[in-house]
Amino acid sequence: MSREIRVLLADDSPTMRRALTVLLAQDPRLEVVGTARDGEEVLQMARFLKPDVISMDVQMPKLDGLEATRQIIDSCPTRIVVVSSHSADAEMNISFNAIQAGALEIFAKPTVSTPAELADWGARLADLLVKVAEMPLKLVHASETHSSLILEPGSFPLEIFGLAASTGGPPVLVELLGKLPAALPIPLLIAQHITQGFTDGFQRWLSRSCQLKVETAEAGQRPRPGYAYLAPDGRHLEVEKGVFKTEKPTVGFCPSGNRLLSSLALNYGSRAGGAVLTGMGEDGGRGLLEIKQAGGITAAQAESSCLVYGMPRFAKESGAAQRMLSPEGIALLIVGLCQARMERTR
Repeated sequence: MSREIRVLLADDSPTMRRALTVLLAQDPRLEVVGTARDGEEVLQMARFLKPDVISMDVQMPKLDGLEATRQIIDSCPTRIVVVSSHSADAEMNISFNAIQAGALEIFAKPTVSTPAELADWGARLADLLVKVAEMPLKLVHASETHSSLILEPGSFPLEIFGLAASTGGPPVLVELLGKLPAALPIPLLIAQHITQGFTDGFQRWLSRSCQLKVETAEAGQRPRPGYAYLAPDGRHLEVEKGVFKTEKPTVGFCPSGNRLLSSLALNYGSRAGGAVLTGMGEDGGRGLLEIKQAGGITAAQAESSCLVYGMPRFAKESGAAQRMLSPEGIALLIVGLCQARMERTR
């Protein structure tokens, strides 16, 4: 960017506000234009200062981070990164609700003890604030389901379906999973890019929002119908010889959408399905193309419903996505494919 990125900090701890100000000042790409000590103050400062991005605490007086996020998105839309602890379930629940209300990313508060570790934490937060500040500011409203969902009974027997998502993914997954029946006759596997430490809270948050059983996958476990499986914290998720394989990352996104979808193509072929959801970059597109080439069914999220269109755009332009659908449309596609599979087995 040609100018410094203007950052507004919100945290009720004076120590944390000072630390954040000092740490972010080390990055020449950023300028801290204000610090707020509670939710009402960050709302007022957001309206007046119009920052590029806000670092938002969760537990604050007057207005918590969730309500402050809601009011900022409603009155002066701004990119927001939630900075919270992942040790308390209540705080984590507020954090994911803030994502559903319009915040873009979650970042864990520091649990470090040395100056060098704190400096590394600050550098990683700075990188995330820069990434978020460069995202197009877009408000997403419910979109109508695309109408091209008619399937011939028995045409596409389906045994498993994979989903890859990044920025904006959590609320999309809530919408999509919430429209699937508890008795779904296939398992769903999910690769959602998320800060390490937040997977357990994400699993509990999703569980409250849908009828499916949401679990974190375990290595050696066999995927079961009626379940939605998340990649383990800080690990990839793949299927190999009918059971879950989980590995620690070496490079790239974690969990990898490409690795998940590629494994479904290799192990299930034409009986696999997959979809790429909102997010930056290209992850998931290559794996989705492999499912298509194996004869499976593929889709990507339509631009009109995406917070960030990067991953779905790549899936479309690379020829990997056969259909561009809203989250509801992807849910209906999955249900339709399952109905076709049940017709085939009668």
